[in-house]
Amino acid sequence: MSVVSYLDCGCAILSDGGREYCPTCAAKITARSFEDKLELFHSRMKGGKKLGSLKVKVYLSGRLNSNWQEMVISQVPNLEYLNPKKHQLEAPNQYAVWDFFHIERADILFGYMEKDNPSGYGLAGEVGYAKGLGKKIILVDEKSKIDTQFKEYFAIIREMSDSTFESLKDGIAFLKKFALD
Repeated sequence: MSVVSYLDCGCAILSDGGREYCPTCAAKITARSFEDKLELFHSRMKGGKKLGSLKVKVYLSGRLNSNWQEMVISQVPNLEYLNPKKHQLEAPNQYAVWDFFHIERADILFGYMEKDNPSGYGLAGEVGYAKGLGKKIILVDEKSKIDTQFKEYFAIIREMSDSTFESLKDGIAFLKKFALD
């Protein structure tokens, strides 16, 4: 028997050779996809039992020297955020480890390409990593509508995304659909 991952309630998911379950909540876990977590959460709430929090985890990818992350968090407070702006690491080999670790823990990557972001290389790498892990990707791309050359190169990132928006307001409105009251 081994621990294969953790639920948002803090319980370990144990595997005994094919069956996975949470021993504390006594919840059998047949799959750990984003949709399954939401379905499990909704079924727990409908039954009147709250057996632990299964808040959707959102990794915030994008420029770190503006305040867009705080805007997202304040407008959609019922989600759990993994915010790289908070790690205060400066060495690339340290913050990359932090970022990739938290992308693995996230259900959704919310990426924001601001119109004045000089490159977007970090966001592109994080989107690619999240896509490889099968994460849901919500992308706000404000730069492509004002920079046609950038749009041409950034098209692959847009294609990797599950939902793409041209304004932060629209991206936040969509993200709200994943928050439960």
